[in-house]
Amino acid sequence: MKGVCPHCEEIRDIKIIKKIEKYVIRGLEIESEAEYSVCTVCGKDFATMDQMDITLTNGYNLYRKLENIISPSEIIAIREKYGASQKAFAKILDLGELTINSYEQGSLPSKSVSNLILLMDKPENFTELFEKNKHKLSLFQIKKIENSLSEQSVPLYQVDLDLMVEVQEKYTGYTRPDWEKYIALLQLILYSAREKLYKMALLKIAFYADFASFKNNVHSLTGWPYAAIDHGPVPEEWKTILYSAEEEKNLVSEPDEFEMGDLFYLPDNFDYQKTSAFFTENELELIIDVTGKLKNKSASELRELTHLEDAWIETAHASKIDYKHAVTLKMF
Repeated sequence: MKGVCPHCEEIRDIKIIKKIEKYVIRGLEIESEAEYSVCTVCGKDFATMDQMDITLTNGYNLYRKLENIISPSEIIAIREKYGASQKAFAKILDLGELTINSYEQGSLPSKSVSNLILLMDKPENFTELFEKNKHKLSLFQIKKIENSLSEQSVPLYQVDLDLMVEVQEKYTGYTRPDWEKYIALLQLILYSAREKLYKMALLKIAFYADFASFKNNVHSLTGWPYAAIDHGPVPEEWKTILYSAEEEKNLVSEPDEFEMGDLFYLPDNFDYQKTSAFFTENELELIIDVTGKLKNKSASELRELTHLEDAWIETAHASKIDYKHAVTLKMF
């Protein structure tokens, strides 16, 4: 075979040799076979970039075997077992996204990180960290991982049936929480408003739509729980909801010209027919009615309006709001 000899600086006939080399990787001396090219003219040997990469990979693989360090393929298999992206997996483990990417490309993790990732192979261990850190993830990733865990028959919440029923009745309005439906509600509010809305105005109109539905039909639109904060009622995990909606290109936001906050609007590819299919005709009429009555109110006006509602007055700060307060809504 031919190749460029760096010593002769000419294209020469090259032969391949192999020899045992000693390396020190993280304080451990390792003997590994290395491949070299030898120029048949000057007789000097050298290593190409590909040969150096192979030698390094072989050394790392031997180090992994001796020290029981997880391999890139094992990391990928564990991550994909739960349907987690590199970003989501990193956040669950409290590691950097680029760190996980480098490990999957062949970099050596430390012994402690390797042991942590190996522990994630057991669904019960992964579930524990997932529950602790899932607030950092997009709702799309949460749903995907929960579906994977469900298929593996891993319980996500250790609560008794009575408590589940109580939560379902009190905080979700007799409806199973549905994040896709909640994002669809936000889209339909913007569609009905025909204008951009500040994020807090958007979320408060959604609150009124869900609670008005419960008042009129004894069930909420989305099943989403709300909490009382200083600015009024907001959906639980509202920051994650909005982040996810933008990440998945269901909503678009931009700062307003007066720098008073973020304005939300629909993407150009919004599909009304697909989105409206989440709701019945009566529910769509309710969304239009609520939006029409509230869209022209400023965020501060909506905040003051919600401060008059029992749902906010009778709920402790940062606590879930009982849907029973829907019966005393002032405007609906």
